Amino acid sequence: MLVFINGADLEIQRDVARRLVSRFERALIIDSEPPPELAARITRERERGIETFLVAEVFSTWSRLRATRRALASIEATSFAYRLQADFPTLTAEGRKLQETQIAEARCGDLGLVVRCESEDQTAAFVEDDLREPVHLAPWDPRFPSRFEEERRAIERALAGLVLGVEHIGSTAVEGLWAKPILDIAVTVPKLEDTCRYIPPLAELGYNFCDYPTNLERHFFRKGRPRTHHLHLGEPGASDLRDQMRFRDALRADRELRHRYLAMKRDLAGRHGADRARYSEAKGAFVAAALGG
Repeated sequence: MLVFINGADLEIQRDVARRLVSRFERALIIDSEPPPELAARITRERERGIETFLVAEVFSTWSRLRATRRALASIEATSFAYRLQADFPTLTAEGRKLQETQIAEARCGDLGLVVRCESEDQTAAFVEDDLREPVHLAPWDPRFPSRFEEERRAIERALAGLVLGVEHIGSTAVEGLWAKPILDIAVTVPKLEDTCRYIPPLAELGYNFCDYPTNLERHFFRKGRPRTHHLHLGEPGASDLRDQMRFRDALRADRELRHRYLAMKRDLAGRHGADRARYSEAKGAFVAAALGG
C-alpha cells in the first residue's frame, strides 16, 4: 500500500507521516523521488518485508499527482492520496497561496481526499481510520431502491445536460442479497475527461473524486463517512461499467450465483474486513470468472 500525504506545509505532512508509520506494521516513510527511483526503492524495501509506504510531498497540480501514481501503478496497484487542508491563519503567506492553488486545482482533478488539519494527531487518526474502514455486510434493505431513485434525481439535476444514463449497480441493486450498506451508482457521460464539468457539481452533493491509477475507463467518487455512496462515471461502452451491469443482471437472474457470491463475500469480510483493497481485489476475481473473463 502506497499512501501519499499531500498539502501546503511539508513539515506538517512529514510529522503526520511519522505518526502514521507507528500505526501500521511493516511500514516505512520514504522520500519523494522521480517515479523510476521511487519504484526501485519500493521494490527493494518490499524484499525486506515492508508493506506500507508513506510519502509526504507537495503536489500543487492534480496532473502531477496523477502522473506519479500512474507511473507507479505497475508495481503498486493500491495507492491512496490525502490532502491536508489547514485554516489560512496557521499557514505562511507562501503556504496560503499554495493551498489556494491546490483548492482551485482540485476542481478539475484529484489532489487527495481532504483532511481538515487541526492537529497532527487528529490528522493521522483520520487517515488511519479511513484506510482501515471496515467491510461490514448487512441484510438487503428494502429502502435501497428508493434511496437510489432519490440520488439519481439529485445527480441528474447536478449534472444537467451532461448525463446519458444513471444505473443502480452492485449488491444493493440485487434484491435479497446481503451487502455493504453503500449504494453503487453508474453514471454514463459523453466524455470522461471533462472533469472540470463533473467534479464541482458532484462535490456539492458530497462526492469526493478519488483518482485511483488503475481506473482508466471510469472515474470513482465516494460520499459519506462512513461511506454511503460510490459513484462510477464513464463513457458509453466502458468495459468497467458494462461488466458491473452484466454482473448485476447475472446475480438478479441466478439464485445459485447469488449464494456463491454471498458465501465468498462473507469469507473475504472475515479475512480482510479491515483491508478494503484486498477485499475488492479478491471479489474482482470472482466477478471476472462469473462473466467468463
